[in-house]
Amino acid sequence: MKFFASLCRDHAWLVVLACIAVTVPVAAGMGFIQVKAGQKDLIPTKYEASRTIKDVDRLFGGINTEVPMVESEYLLSYPMIKKFLLLEDKMADEVGEEYYVSVEHFLSGFARNMMNEARKQYGPMVKDISTIIRFGEGTMVPDPSDPGKTLPFEEVLEKGVQQYLANPVARRWTVEKEGSALLSRDNRYAAIWIKVNPDLNTEESREAARRFEDFFHSYFEDGEVPATVTVTGDPSIDRDLESYVMQSTWLLALIAVLVLMALLYLTFQRLTDIFLPLLVIVVSAVWIYGLMGWLHIPYTMVSAVLGPLVLGISLGNLVYMMSRFYEEFGIRRDQREAAYRAVVTVGVAIFLACITTFFGFASFGFSDFDALQQFGFMGAAGIAVCFVLSVTLLPALMVLRENRRLRRGSSRVPRGVAIFAAGGTSRYDRLMERISGISQDRPRAVVAIYVLLVLACVLGTFRLTTTPDLRALAPQDISSLQAQYRQERVFGGMQQDVLLITGDVLDPQVLLAMRRFQEEVASTPYFTPNGSSSIAELIQDFRTEMGKVEPGAESAAALPATPEEAEEDLASIARLFGPQEGNLISADHRAALISIFSEGARDNREMMEKDRVLREAAEKCFGALDVGYRLGGITPMTVAMLGNLVPTQIRTAILALLLSGLVLVVIFRSLTYGLATLTVLIAGVAAELGFLALMGWTLDMMTVLVASMIIGMGIDYGIHVTHRFLEEYSPHEVSVAEALDISVVRVGKPLLASVVSTGGAFLIISLSKMAPIRRFGLITAVSLAVSLAASLLVLPSVITLITRGKPQPRAEWEEEAEPEAVTPA
Repeated sequence: MKFFASLCRDHAWLVVLACIAVTVPVAAGMGFIQVKAGQKDLIPTKYEASRTIKDVDRLFGGINTEVPMVESEYLLSYPMIKKFLLLEDKMADEVGEEYYVSVEHFLSGFARNMMNEARKQYGPMVKDISTIIRFGEGTMVPDPSDPGKTLPFEEVLEKGVQQYLANPVARRWTVEKEGSALLSRDNRYAAIWIKVNPDLNTEESREAARRFEDFFHSYFEDGEVPATVTVTGDPSIDRDLESYVMQSTWLLALIAVLVLMALLYLTFQRLTDIFLPLLVIVVSAVWIYGLMGWLHIPYTMVSAVLGPLVLGISLGNLVYMMSRFYEEFGIRRDQREAAYRAVVTVGVAIFLACITTFFGFASFGFSDFDALQQFGFMGAAGIAVCFVLSVTLLPALMVLRENRRLRRGSSRVPRGVAIFAAGGTSRYDRLMERISGISQDRPRAVVAIYVLLVLACVLGTFRLTTTPDLRALAPQDISSLQAQYRQERVFGGMQQDVLLITGDVLDPQVLLAMRRFQEEVASTPYFTPNGSSSIAELIQDFRTEMGKVEPGAESAAALPATPEEAEEDLASIARLFGPQEGNLISADHRAALISIFSEGARDNREMMEKDRVLREAAEKCFGALDVGYRLGGITPMTVAMLGNLVPTQIRTAILALLLSGLVLVVIFRSLTYGLATLTVLIAGVAAELGFLALMGWTLDMMTVLVASMIIGMGIDYGIHVTHRFLEEYSPHEVSVAEALDISVVRVGKPLLASVVSTGGAFLIISLSKMAPIRRFGLITAVSLAVSLAASLLVLPSVITLITRGKPQPRAEWEEEAEPEAVTPA
């Protein structure tokens, strides 16, 4: 530490210039940060459900969809029918085919039939649907129901659509499929399902969402028929969520910084004491986000915490360094020596605090969540940067500032000298003295109350649950999410799960197993008979419509008897309704997909039950067959993700506590002082868990991070108190009580200033509309306050108890020996 202290004392300018020189290239990495603030970006890649979705992306073009919904009283009128028939061509021109895989709407099948009939009559000259409309409009054509009569082309088209929708198979797949229907039963709402290209990166997905929204609003709402369009889906929800995260993060961060500046001014009463620590914090943040860009670590919803993290951890160290500088400056009246002494003394405490914090973040490396692993890595890197800047850049800047003050001939002593001087008589000093007195007069009572409160908080962890619907984590007023809720009210639940089957999927036994799986899940209260789709169901409906089997026949009798017969049926379906490859069956016919739509689970129990139903039905229907099957989609991914949040919280907290305890024992070279300091960390983590249980809040991705924040900041408070105590305590010279008084009074003021400033900033963050961020800010503020109380009250009480029986100072021995002294005659 003397190396850094000497640099700041003797080469302040060189230190500042070196910090700037190495920061500039790192800052360039901020331009390469990739934002991934979508809900699915938080899902761990190691889970089977995630791997299943990757295979679905490869074989079927994924399940990533955008769903515009058109509302109009005139959906079955000719002008609107024309718009839907021309939709795909117009969309390809104006949106770009590179953004999507396929488009499906309630007239897609009708359009294919229309093309087939036209080509039968007119041959290859009919190239697309627009050709039919262009030559048909304004003409008289035969009436389909009475070929002897002619009707306007427009009227014939309307009648044809009505006949198409009256067909039982068409109606079943167009209107009656819950969650994935294309037309509402009252013919007022039409959903357009766009399968989005799964290979799009974040920027391309955001651009796709913009193009989809602009196109569908202008295409339908600017026409001659009144219509209203709402757009939802994965790209639009992720775009809106990313925009909100970025905007709200910067806005709340700005407000938090303004509050922080005001509190810093109240603490130090000097303008430059506001901007110097903020400058160091900004440089720390630049390093963290710059490294994220260079290392290609994406910016996720979890990464939004890194800013407050830098603010909180850096501020505690910086305020303590500044207060010690003023304390030493008041004694020595030499800014260079004051900086040297501050770095040599406080720098050691900061280093010790950073080591324990480093292990706290490193514990996230054992998490199942990629986002948490990345957060832990960047948090640990940020700790190293914060430490270096705290013992180099800040002291150097303070030396240069005082040099400039002296060159200008100012003899006025900075206010910080009086504020942090030894033996102060301010109300803050008196408050700290009272707190120190309580810890020494009633240490057993303080420790007993502490133990009871910790036990109560730990018992509250058994009440903690998780949020089953990932959408509940997002701000509920974003337009795309509101559009999805509205579509669900019209078409039913849109939460999609898939069962991927690989092998000889056209084998009659496998096709029958598909139908039985659908019937099995439909018999439960969580899924509906029309909420699932499979290639087996499509083939069965087609065979029924073509008269190959009797209506109402059992699946075993209605399905093809051989794989070759199934292939023939698929070929016929392709000719009449278009190819099904990439929809419910893969191009090589070696994989099939069963899509299951349902409403979002209302609670954890229902989510777990849905997952159980799907897994047991899959095992029952496919377990004995020679095919592979895997479950993917929102239910298994949510169960896997949220089901591991509580274990992750407990595992990382316990691991961090053990590592921190071990480090504290090693750095203090004492089992008793190390474990005593750990009481502050235990208090902070227990306060988090207890507050969660008290408020009835659920665990989510953000509340899991609070433990790391408390480890990062709360343990610092305890380390500073213990380190100052060991620095002041000297057997036979300074008693335990005197050392504790000095530690609590001298360290308590900067720690109180740090907690008030940092806690105020986190309270500002709790104003966010995003429930996870709001809870994160409030819980962190409460836990920081508890950590401060533990460091100033509980820790000194523990030290008082474990140091009883220590030798008294020499001065006290001399006083006791005075009565026995022999006086000369």
